[in-house]
Amino acid sequence: MSKRRRQSQRPGAVGAPFHAPEADQDRRAGYDRRSLGMGRRIATHDLRLSRLPSVIRRLKALDLSDCAEFARDIFLFSYFMAGINFCDIASLRRSNIRDGRLVYARHKTRKEMNCRINTEAQTIIDKYTNIQTIDNYLFPILNPTVHKTERQRKERIKKVLKSVNGELRKIGNELELVFPLTTYVARHCMLRY
Repeated sequence: MSKRRRQSQRPGAVGAPFHAPEADQDRRAGYDRRSLGMGRRIATHDLRLSRLPSVIRRLKALDLSDCAEFARDIFLFSYFMAGINFCDIASLRRSNIRDGRLVYARHKTRKEMNCRINTEAQTIIDKYTNIQTIDNYLFPILNPTVHKTERQRKERIKKVLKSVNGELRKIGNELELVFPLTTYVARHCMLRY
């Protein structure tokens, strides 16, 4: 090992590994800071993925109010459609359905996505097809007569996403889940299911 490398590893040196004394105290007290959600985002591997199919079954069986039911449908649609983003769900139109497949341009990258619509997702689509939406949107999130500019659409999507995630958290508490149920969970867990 070079002299410079040895010097950088001394405590207090510029290249010394970071050490937080609180972490040692926490470990001695018997808990891990990461398990408390301190200092990092929720990682999908922490979500007890092995139990997710049973969570989906319990989620489908719940009797919910209209707002909570809409949140559940958005969660399940995202889960069954390969983790489609909420922004993309809001922008979907009936014209995006072609030959039993969902074909759309991803909002973030403009890359064309093509997913087969399975029976569970088709059931959700049929449920909202009966509801009259303006301008043939699949879900009643955007209204082109009200949300005319890009900024208005973005604010509306942000507002509805916040509401949906709030309802999903309540549902997760009702199901006594060890992780917060959000659209993030549906988006990233489908990739491993």
